[in-house]
Amino acid sequence: MITIALPEILRALNGEDSSEILKTRAKLAAYLHRAIKNDSAPSSSGLFATVDSEGKYTYYPKLQAAINAAEPFQPIQVFGDYFETEDITITLKHGTVIFGNGFKYTLQGNSTKSAFSSYQVLSQDYRVIISDYKIERVSSTPGVFIQNSCIEILPNSQNFKAELFLDGCFLKGSNKACEVRTNEQKGYVYGGVFESTFDNNSQISSFAVTADYIVNVNAFSISTWAIYSQTRCDKSIGSSKRNNGIVGVNINDSKAYSDLFIAMLCIGGVNTNNFGFSPVQVGIAAGGYNQNVILSNSTGYSLSQIGISSDPMSQVSNCLSVSNTYYGMTHYANKATNNKIISFGNAASFMYFPGGDLHFNHIYSLWNNPGGHSLVIQVNFVNPGVISDNVLEVTNPNAFNITASDNFGNTSVYWAKNTYKKANTTTNGLTNRQTQQPDNFGNIKIG
Repeated sequence: MITIALPEILRALNGEDSSEILKTRAKLAAYLHRAIKNDSAPSSSGLFATVDSEGKYTYYPKLQAAINAAEPFQPIQVFGDYFETEDITITLKHGTVIFGNGFKYTLQGNSTKSAFSSYQVLSQDYRVIISDYKIERVSSTPGVFIQNSCIEILPNSQNFKAELFLDGCFLKGSNKACEVRTNEQKGYVYGGVFESTFDNNSQISSFAVTADYIVNVNAFSISTWAIYSQTRCDKSIGSSKRNNGIVGVNINDSKAYSDLFIAMLCIGGVNTNNFGFSPVQVGIAAGGYNQNVILSNSTGYSLSQIGISSDPMSQVSNCLSVSNTYYGMTHYANKATNNKIISFGNAASFMYFPGGDLHFNHIYSLWNNPGGHSLVIQVNFVNPGVISDNVLEVTNPNAFNITASDNFGNTSVYWAKNTYKKANTTTNGLTNRQTQQPDNFGNIKIG
């Protein structure tokens, strides 16, 4: 007996409560309630069956035939693995619902066709639901790179949404596993586990999963970005062996890992409650592509490089930034507020930017070495920066709370109301680059 269970994703459907979604949910639940009463086994007529409103099964030898016959949101049951070698793609129409029951669909071939696809012009919101199905796209020649996907949904959306729900599904592709995008950036992927097995250091276009909106996915890639979201990424995990785990804008409640590269690259928007770890490169990079980036309440951790690197136009706040052997955080023309910045094997924080502000941070070097400074300034300033209300702490008493190199230049930076801890220096833990005593407002000028 095949047990049909209403997937969790259908109970919530992204947490929306519109009348359309409620009707969709109720209609599908009615189909399932009737079908659950009937025992059904695989038929000689085919491995795919539609389930009508009375719970009756109609079998088809090909999945496409079942999809074509089904009404919108009429369930299709799968009763076995299917291996396709013909040069075909399954077209997913709006309202396709497939219950894979743990079985696997494989498309093998060296064409650019994806296993499942849709390129239609939309006249309404588009929604496809696939549950508990394994989908794999492999080439006929091992090691040959083919530009294709397990599922590719790239409609002409006409400002409508295209949504793909993958509850309990695993998609594995020799190139991209899944891509859902529209010309108005309204392509959504909810759920699923994705893997891109393509192994080529120079190829960065074959993401494990890419979409405008990505929610609750888990993705792995060998040599490319595991997750690339163009509008928003929530509650997801991205891991890459040789490239970024997650790249995108508005990344929230997500985790990224990379063996050899930046784990998480936030290139725009508001990014919060994230974790990025790399043993070799940066944990989280905030900034890039000349976009405003806000990063908050996140942790960046690196064994060999920088915990969090912050670039121009970025704002970093309420974060934990840790490095075992290098700078805990680097700053380049940005604002950093209320962060805890730690290094176990170098100076804690490194400012190399033309201007910028640091406020209310705890900057702490645990490196018991005279070079284990709290804050290092090493590049000429174009515009003055402001450093105030920070706790600057070192472990070795011969290290400086703030130090500036000899190539600092002739411009100035001001700081005030900072707390200096443990440095054995005579003037507020500063180096000989200090050019004046604090003014009436407690400001000190370097340069």
